[in-house]
Amino acid sequence: MPAPAIVRRMTLYPLRIPLRGAVEHARATRSFADPIVVKVELAGGGVGYGETLPRPYVTGEDRESALRAMQGPLLDAVMAFHADSLSAALEALEALPWGRDSAERVGAALLGETSPSDLSAGAGFPSARAGVELALLDASLRHFRRSMAEVAGWMGLTFAGPAGASGRAGKRAASGSSSRAAHPRFSGVLASGDLGRTLRQLRLMRLGGLRDFKLKVGDDGDEERLRAVLRKIGRAIARGRATLRLDANGAWTPTQARERLVRWKDFATAGEVKNALPDGRGSESGRGSTGANVLALAGIEQPLPRGGEADLPALRGEIGWPLIHDESLVTQQDAQRLMELGVADVFNIRLSKCGGMLASLRLASLAWRGGARIQLGCMVGETSILSGAGLRFLEVCPHVEWAEGCFGTRLLTKDVTRRSLKFGYAGKPPAVTGFGWGAGVDERTLAMLSDPPPIELHLG
Repeated sequence: MPAPAIVRRMTLYPLRIPLRGAVEHARATRSFADPIVVKVELAGGGVGYGETLPRPYVTGEDRESALRAMQGPLLDAVMAFHADSLSAALEALEALPWGRDSAERVGAALLGETSPSDLSAGAGFPSARAGVELALLDASLRHFRRSMAEVAGWMGLTFAGPAGASGRAGKRAASGSSSRAAHPRFSGVLASGDLGRTLRQLRLMRLGGLRDFKLKVGDDGDEERLRAVLRKIGRAIARGRATLRLDANGAWTPTQARERLVRWKDFATAGEVKNALPDGRGSESGRGSTGANVLALAGIEQPLPRGGEADLPALRGEIGWPLIHDESLVTQQDAQRLMELGVADVFNIRLSKCGGMLASLRLASLAWRGGARIQLGCMVGETSILSGAGLRFLEVCPHVEWAEGCFGTRLLTKDVTRRSLKFGYAGKPPAVTGFGWGAGVDERTLAMLSDPPPIELHLG
């Protein structure tokens, strides 16, 4: 029987990694990735890694406030972590603090009522929590040699685990040795304000066999880019061979969203998109003569900022497209609010946004029970540590419509693992092996990319 899992040291690595190309959307332009990697070392010599990427416009946190939370209330919880079984570890992880009135606090920060830099020890810190939770869970899975299927079973998630998982993922989950999520395939994300670069990205993604795409919108040139993208994949969308989602990152007011989206909806009925297709035809079903099927968008993500949820029912009624919730979905209270409003079409669950693995699985369970679809999102610039955790999420949550992430060194100039986790042809998920996140971390690279230097916290 393994010795109890007790943390003797926690190290925080605030990384700065150059990207291969700038990533742009309505809220930010990024040339560098700035994840925080959390390493916990157990008294018996085992280790675990977590990762998070705090964003002020997502959870109200920035790097400084997240690091403070990790060295404050979250450190207290790590010091108290003492687990003699996986069940005991999971109980401790579910009890990790979120901060005082987390959902209310996140909303206040996003609305500008407080500054992320002024967050007190009692403020909400779901992103910081996620980094610590993922590190402790990784260490626990390795220490007790347990799989994510057993985690899902302990949580009582009836939709999860090997019995409910699809394809090879579920069959291999119980062994803990290897998993490859058979569903879904990873999406391509078109995140550039430059039309030429957007089309080059799209061409390369299609050559790589991708069929699901997300286009960032919310700036002055978005309509031109949308038209150009639809000229390239409109026919494939009409024939069910591709999907397109739009993501505004909360850039619009209700009036702007209504004007923009209603106009875009009318592209099809006016025949504009149809006439732009290579052969001037619409769908194979025969209904393409008016282009009515061409602009069948899979969904519009976060059209309004967090705090504007009360305006979503009217907007959804006008545009008819499913709404995908990102910044509006951080906690279970958020999810319940969206369900009460009748707009819970798709939940974009991101591990580092939603408080970690267990909280994200709770959200997925809530979505499944409430009839909402699930998208596994990612953070721009995440390393293969967080990507590996995302793959484990997919292993026990088969009811996922779209997945994002696993870009690895396609986006990062340097990854912190010995094998960068990257999706394959047609978005095929990479395999992860062993227990935990399956990421063989390169300690030397991790230390080299840390800027400022790592923060070591000795716990005894």
